[in-house]
Amino acid sequence: MMNKLVLNKFIILSEEEKSAIEIDFSNNLNIFVGKNKSGKSSLAKSILYTLGCDVVFENSWKNLGKTYLLFFSYGNQSYSIKRVNLVGKYNNQKGSNVFEVIDLETQKIYKFNKTTEFAFFLNELFGLKIRLLTRKKLETSIIYPNHMFLLNYLDQDTSWGNLLTDTFNNQSFLLDYKNSILDFFTGLRTNKYYELSNKIKELQNEKHTLKLEYDSLKKLYEINLKKINKIENIDVDVFKESIKLINNHVEAIIGKEAKLKKKLSSFLYERSKLLVLNENHDATLEKSDLDASGNCPVCGLHRKMETKNLFRITTNMYELRKERDMNLVRLADLELKIEKTKADINLLSEEQKSMSMQLRVGNEKLDLIESMKNFGIIELSQELEKEFMEKLSKIESLNSDIKMKQKILKSFDDNEQLVSDYYKNLKRIFNKLKINFKFKNDANDFMRFSTSYSGTDRVLSIIGFYLNVNRFTTQNYDIPTFPFILDTLYKEDFDDKNELNLIEVYILEVSQLNQQQLLFTSDKAELISYLTESNIKYNVIEGYRKLLDVKKYDDIKKRYAQFNL
Repeated sequence: MMNKLVLNKFIILSEEEKSAIEIDFSNNLNIFVGKNKSGKSSLAKSILYTLGCDVVFENSWKNLGKTYLLFFSYGNQSYSIKRVNLVGKYNNQKGSNVFEVIDLETQKIYKFNKTTEFAFFLNELFGLKIRLLTRKKLETSIIYPNHMFLLNYLDQDTSWGNLLTDTFNNQSFLLDYKNSILDFFTGLRTNKYYELSNKIKELQNEKHTLKLEYDSLKKLYEINLKKINKIENIDVDVFKESIKLINNHVEAIIGKEAKLKKKLSSFLYERSKLLVLNENHDATLEKSDLDASGNCPVCGLHRKMETKNLFRITTNMYELRKERDMNLVRLADLELKIEKTKADINLLSEEQKSMSMQLRVGNEKLDLIESMKNFGIIELSQELEKEFMEKLSKIESLNSDIKMKQKILKSFDDNEQLVSDYYKNLKRIFNKLKINFKFKNDANDFMRFSTSYSGTDRVLSIIGFYLNVNRFTTQNYDIPTFPFILDTLYKEDFDDKNELNLIEVYILEVSQLNQQQLLFTSDKAELISYLTESNIKYNVIEGYRKLLDVKKYDDIKKRYAQFNL
């Protein structure tokens, strides 16, 4: 049975301004109307912020320290989340990453000082098994609130650029997050798919590490074989007796050489890893250069990029280039260490040769040190051979396991009907919105409808996309249903005809969804008239300075004293 996240009540309290607000939500459609700069967007963003998302507040809002308290239900359980963002003289806590969750039935309290810790809690609470690879280290990671609520929030400031790219900050540290989130929440990919997919990724990473180790060990083994000289046939007892005479000195030399060779192997392995890492950096930088150029990655058209987005991309590129350059410095340092280690090994060889010139057995000259050296190299080579053969065996076993799991994973891709229904419904919504429907049907990519629209059609196409996605997420019983938060229906270039048709389509579409909706929009006369005639309730937000009311501060602070606001 599907579990729904339902927001019940939201409280914002400003200790600095001695003001507060308390808002109750219905389980279905909640409409908030107000004039421009009335605080609608700040209210919407505050809800997402409390849930752990990296929203972009206006400075006038961000610079005022606040405490946010959100009451919600999930399934049969009720919870509260308090997030503190204190600034200036009121910053007596750790700041914006302080979360406190209370199970309102058991009164159990969960405290988190990092968004990562809070994200783990939400993944467990919502039963999310999806794991994605991190961009830098290629390690599996949980998804964060930014990713969980990506399909359920349309921001009026940043969501109209690259689709699903600029809604929140700090999303792109996970590889291919947009398609993966779409696939997972719409039902194209299931929890079982990602459990198996993650296992395959773990096995592939393990195989990659083993391959690097195998290559390094095998290379060192081959180098050792070339250094083994022919051992002379001599009397074993004489040989053993002679060895005893020089054992202490020789063992020190051989032990040191063995350590140097293992050290050399470690350097070679680290160099291999850095080379692979730099290849990944180069690929990422190439993509970032394209983003920074202002060319749309979907349609290829040039578009003017907002300064903050260009700054963010440029900053990310700078940090990545900085890390790559540091890796190059480490590589250069490793090369020096490798050459020095080789030189040290050669010096030991010369020392051994010098000693061998002084040794005699009877009247026959015998290079005991060289023999001991060969014995040491042979022993080390045998050890290396055993190690790399064990790794080769593990690699072959992993290959077999990966192929078997990939075959099973492929069987999960039989979703032709879902894909067909997805595009049919998207086309239906676009027709209702009176815009042409342009798309490339691809079973593996729900993003590939055309985003080359401009002006009013672009806004309508993106709203249509979100409406369609939320229809399919609410029909996916394997994942939780989250509220759909839409921050503004209208843009400046809308005409009256567009506005009336859009509100009618929106109301009709969301009324068919088993989901809570929060709509924040302007108080245009046509909209108010339509809502009144249709007997649809709405809330009025008077203005920014009235969003938090000084008259309500003492009462709210007293009634919710148990939450330490």
